Amino acid sequence: MIELVFGESPAGALKLAKSIKQGERLSGAIAVLGGTKKEQREVKKLRNWPGMTMEGSSRDVEALTLTLDIGDISDMDTGMNKRKKLLDGLFADFPEVSDEIWKTSQYALTRIQEARTTLEHIRMWICTSDPVEVCGMYFVCHLMLESQTPLSVVRVPKQIEKDNSIVYYRSIGEIAAEEFGAFTEYEEHPYSGLVKQRSEK
Repeated sequence: MIELVFGESPAGALKLAKSIKQGERLSGAIAVLGGTKKEQREVKKLRNWPGMTMEGSSRDVEALTLTLDIGDISDMDTGMNKRKKLLDGLFADFPEVSDEIWKTSQYALTRIQEARTTLEHIRMWICTSDPVEVCGMYFVCHLMLESQTPLSVVRVPKQIEKDNSIVYYRSIGEIAAEEFGAFTEYEEHPYSGLVKQRSEK
């Protein structure tokens, strides 16, 4: 399965979520800024991973970061020169960032195109309140026209009641790594059928 997200930050969180099993001891460096001595000691205690175990591995996760919510997208079928120039402009002060995002996105596009032949399931993660993620989902559906590749979408609700409070999500990037497994209950599977129906019209 390809786990597709539309940003670098959610890709990192989802990779972490897919690489640790529920109850596994967490390790690594912890930095604590501020707080009382007691609060600092509490934070530094060894902990187990509270998230659900997710199938697969971190290698399943791909980031397609093309910022399709801005700029001209009219040439996306014939080439992506305008998209590369737009990314270069957005990260003009940090050209290495633009190059790395482009490289990551090109690798994700290669895997998506290969899925047309291998029929590897693509699961996309979106919040409908984030135009980047919604445009990314539509773009992938467009790429999959006339393909039998199974597509599904985890459509995270804009708000969720949790621990006697309401939590608002504006993008997948706001989801903590340990929470990803629980959100799979929002996965919808009709997308391969919709793409097929649209291609038959």
